[in-house]
Amino acid sequence: MVVFTSPNVRWMQIVRKDNCTLYMPLWTLSELQEAAAKFDLKRSDGSDITANNIEERYYAFCGVARECFLLEEDKVKEKREDIITVVADISSPRELEDFVRKGKNLASYHGVVHLIPEMNGRWDKPQLASAFVVEKLGERMLQAEKVDKESLRRSLADIPGGAAVAEWIVQAGMPCRQL
Repeated sequence: MVVFTSPNVRWMQIVRKDNCTLYMPLWTLSELQEAAAKFDLKRSDGSDITANNIEERYYAFCGVARECFLLEEDKVKEKREDIITVVADISSPRELEDFVRKGKNLASYHGVVHLIPEMNGRWDKPQLASAFVVEKLGERMLQAEKVDKESLRRSLADIPGGAAVAEWIVQAGMPCRQL
């Protein structure tokens, strides 16, 4: 079942006073595909948005319905380019750590990092937004860092989301520039 919600305005005004964070859960791939089929989503040119299209978008944007349900392919491409632009400004594990840990107020942050609530709901932990983000960060780290892969992997290990980038680097088998 697919459900769209609209919060009660009065409730939102009450909650705003509590100074709490509201989390919108990410959609699963199957939920996104089911919704696209149920609502017969079509691109601006009239062609269907297929399950494969949703899967490609899920790879880039994970479970963010806003991007996965875009009707114009130009907008999808633009959102991917936005991610690539943000990643291009991150050239070291240190910059990645600063961005992940301290960048919550940046407009570009939420396309690259998702905040996942901890069990008690009072705290959250950052997580890289998608496999696409991990891949692009891995490519960027290999391109920018002048160290061997093992050193780069160790540098990334303690950064939230960094382990996924380190794993991508190891699996990619790409040579890293040596000193």
